[in-house]
Amino acid sequence: MKKCIITVYYLIDNFCKIYQEWERKRLIPSSNQRNRDGKLSLAELLTIVIYFYLSPCKDFKNYYLYYLC
Repeated sequence: MKKCIITVYYLIDNFCKIYQEWERKRLIPSSNQRNRDGKLSLAELLTIVIYFYLSPCKDFKNYYLYYLC
């Protein structure tokens, strides 16, 4: 299971890098930007959400308490 989650994270991380580069080229430049970065990367968030939807849990609180921690 651990090897599987690392593989999924690796694939999502590569996708996020390509997507963010594509998104940066497509967006109109703006002076309004956030100064603070998030604590989790987009790839980490997407991996957690994907595994949440694959889990038998019906709500995120139980998934967080019993699967992530």
